Amino acid sequence: MPMRSTIILAAIATMPLAACGHNSSDDPPRRGQGSLFGLAMPSLEMPEVNVTRILTEGGGGEDLSRTTTAQASEAERAAIALAVKGAFPQDWTVRVLGLKTGLSPSGQLMACGIANATKPGGDSGWNGIFRTETTRRTGETRLRQIAGGGTDRLVAYSHCQALGLG
Repeated sequence: MPMRSTIILAAIATMPLAACGHNSSDDPPRRGQGSLFGLAMPSLEMPEVNVTRILTEGGGGEDLSRTTTAQASEAERAAIALAVKGAFPQDWTVRVLGLKTGLSPSGQLMACGIANATKPGGDSGWNGIFRTETTRRTGETRLRQIAGGGTDRLVAYSHCQALGLG
């Protein structure tokens, strides 16, 4: 149905509603009320939402405090690459690119980067962002987030930004 017909039909359908409860005075609606075709409507107030705070809080009590500059050793870089590779089928080729690292206030080596993965034979690839955490004392590296797109990628990127690694 063409747009003009839709608008005309909507206007015709709402005319009887506009007549119901129409206030003939030119007074503005009372505070807390709006007006739709002359009908008093309650005001809908949305709570204030801080999207940046929500995206950078982390999940499960994670500490996303800003990191200080710290370089990863070759062994730590290899452990990070291995943790990222573990998120994919064993026969996929995974490359870690653009790795940024920093030391958290608790002494953890935090890393963010981009990963590319391809199926055997080079068929359709995947690329996305990841975030890892390495306990330098034990050498244990955990993949905290990996995301290829959509909201998950935005959240992972926001977490990396909060860490100062974005």
